Amino acid sequence: SNPEQASIKHFSVSLDNGNLSQQLLVAGDNLTLKVIPKYQERLTIDLKGEVKFPGTYEFVLGESLSDVINRAGGLTELAHVEASFFTRTDLRAREAKQMADFKDRLKSDIAAVQLENVNSGVGSDVATLTSLLNIIENNKATGRLVINLQGILSGATKDVQLRDGDQLIVPTYHQEITVIGEVQNPSSQLFNSMNDYNDYI
Repeated sequence: SNPEQASIKHFSVSLDNGNLSQQLLVAGDNLTLKVIPKYQERLTIDLKGEVKFPGTYEFVLGESLSDVINRAGGLTELAHVEASFFTRTDLRAREAKQMADFKDRLKSDIAAVQLENVNSGVGSDVATLTSLLNIIENNKATGRLVINLQGILSGATKDVQLRDGDQLIVPTYHQEITVIGEVQNPSSQLFNSMNDYNDYI
C-alpha cells in the first residue's frame, strides 16, 4: 500500500493435506519446495561373476561392500577373489577427463615438435609421440578402484563404502598358466605356487 516501502516476509506452509490454501498466495509470491538432503530414489551396485546370487542390488547410504555381498549369499567356491575387479562411475568420469586433458597436451607437444622441425630444417621423428597418442585414443577409462576383497571379507582390511553405480566382478579361478611368444612350445600348464616364471618357460 506504500509505494515508497517494500518488505519481504518468510513463513512455512504445510502441504500435508495436498492442497495449498489459495489465500496464502498473492501476485509476486515465491513458493519453494526443498528436496530432502541427500535423497535419491535408488542407489544400486552390480555384482557379477562368481557370486551366489549375482545381479543388481539396492543399498542405503553408508552401506558397505561386504554387506551387499553377504546379502547376495557370498562368493562361490570357484571365485578367484584376488582377481576381482571393482569399478566406480565417478572414477571413470574423472579418468576420462584426465585422459582427454593428456591427449590435448600430447597433441600440442606433437604440433610444437613439428613446427620446431620445420623452422630448424631438421626432420626429427615424431612417430613415438604419435604412437603414444594412438594408444591413449584407443584406451577407455575403466574407473577401476583397486581393493583387497579377501581382506575386506575377512575383516582384516577397511571396507568400501558404496556409491551409486559401483560394480564388482569376481572372475572364475583358472588353474592354468599360458606361455606364448618366443618359446619352443607355446602351451598352457597347471599353476603351481612353488614354480616361478623360469620353471614355466
